[in-house]
Amino acid sequence: MIHHPAVRAVIAVAACILAPPAAADILVLQSNVAGLERGRVLADAETLDVPAGGRVDILRPSGQTRSLRGPFKARVGDLTRGEAADPASWKRVLDDLAAERSAPKREGATRGVSR
Repeated sequence: MIHHPAVRAVIAVAACILAPPAAADILVLQSNVAGLERGRVLADAETLDVPAGGRVDILRPSGQTRSLRGPFKARVGDLTRGEAADPASWKRVLDDLAAERSAPKREGATRGVSR
């Protein structure tokens, strides 16, 4: 079983790239909620739970984004019921996420100025 969060996230993104999103899936674009990391895909049967003070930005099946502030709790399928999927929008975002994850990390530094 894979336990490292970064490895699980890369596997999830790769799986999404290989398979188009189901009509009711959502993708976490940004979040300050533990367990809802950027790039996580939640299926229609899962529950999205944003505690008070939390914020999650999601990509909906249609390609539209939505910001959710806590307290908020709903089943993903209820959030996306009847929404048509736009695989092209998802592919663009997933490609960007994959590129972001594979890019080398840059460490920045500055030098002090002596006067």
